[in-house]
Amino acid sequence: MLMHFWGGFWVGIFFIWFFSAVRLPFWRWPIQDLNRRTAWQAFLFVFFIGIVWEAGEFLTKNYIGLDPFNLLDTISDVFLDLAGGAAALFYCWRKTMPRDFYKVESN
Repeated sequence: MLMHFWGGFWVGIFFIWFFSAVRLPFWRWPIQDLNRRTAWQAFLFVFFIGIVWEAGEFLTKNYIGLDPFNLLDTISDVFLDLAGGAAALFYCWRKTMPRDFYKVESN
């Protein structure tokens, strides 16, 4: 289960790095623009990769391992993938915020 969390974290970090650092002709934005739209795209990308992984796990377990399908395991794996992706977004958001964003002005 911990591996699904870290896998989701890695996929989220990869998404943000790839689409902000790599010069793609059709999609590029600076990492400082980590806005709501970008967060949703990263979150959906993590969800998509998690679902594809679970489909592969389903096929492997059912047809090679002859292990019956377990819905609770699949749901918890996808949830932990999404939690790792959310942690990656929070980490990137904290790293890209200006340092004076957290200062409280006192009068």
